[in-house]
Formats: sequence, structure tokens, C-alpha cells
Amino acid sequence: MTRYFWILAAAAWLLPVAGAATSCEDEDLTAADAAGNAPVEEAYVPGEIIVWFLDGLKKSAIEDAVAETGGEVLRYSRVTPSRVTISVPEGKEDTYVEAYRELDIVEVADKNYELEALSTEESGGKVGIDEVKGAPGPGPDDI
Repeated sequence: MTRYFWILAAAAWLLPVAGAATSCEDEDLTAADAAGNAPVEEAYVPGEIIVWFLDGLKKSAIEDAVAETGGEVLRYSRVTPSRVTISVPEGKEDTYVEAYRELDIVEVADKNYELEALSTEESGGKVGIDEVKGAPGPGPDDI
């Protein structure tokens, strides 16, 4: 009797797993589907790109590169002065990103993507993920 129980238990455990593997074969699933998320549309600020120049470059070298490649410096990052927001013609962001990526003095260039900060009423306006109610991580009781 015990032997039949274990055989049935093993079969009950294996059948759903085998069925799940075969049920997905005919479907095209993306990572977003598997995670239960809808695809995210990439929103960016039209007419702006962000360029990270090599650390230690003088402003004059950055301004010369911008004058030669195109665009206009909108602002330098206060935290990382080598990170520069550049104004370019709307609709031509990809063209300018590629042009800046070709420069030897550029580490990274991309569109100025809009990011949603984790700040809600539940978080009390705080941005840190571990400060959000219910988020994983240490809380006040863990100290």
C-alpha cells in the first residue's frame, strides 16, 4: 500500500511538470511575458542625448567635441562632470548617439531615457527601494 502511495505521489508530481513543458512549445514567450509584465515602451526626452566622456577631460575638450560632432551642451552633471546632456534635433537622436559613440573620448552615449523613480505615497516620497513599505531589505526592526 505504501509503495502505491509513493508511485502515485511521484506521478502526480511529474505529470504537471511534463505538461507545463509541452504546453509552452507552441507559444512564443518573451521574458516580459514570463515575468507577467507587459512590454515597456522606451520613453525618452525628444531632442536630448546623454554622453559620458572620459573622466578627467577639460570642459574645453568636451565643448570642442560637441562643436565638431554636433549638438549643443545643455548641462553638465553636478555629480559626474564628464556626463553631459546635449541638445540635438528631434528625431535625429539615434544618428547623434552613433556619431558620439564613434569618438575615442566617449565612454557611453544614448538617448536621454525617462526613468520612473520609486517614489509613491506609500513610500512617503522616499526614493530608496528598501524604504518602500513591503519592499525586501532591512527595515527599522532589523537594526
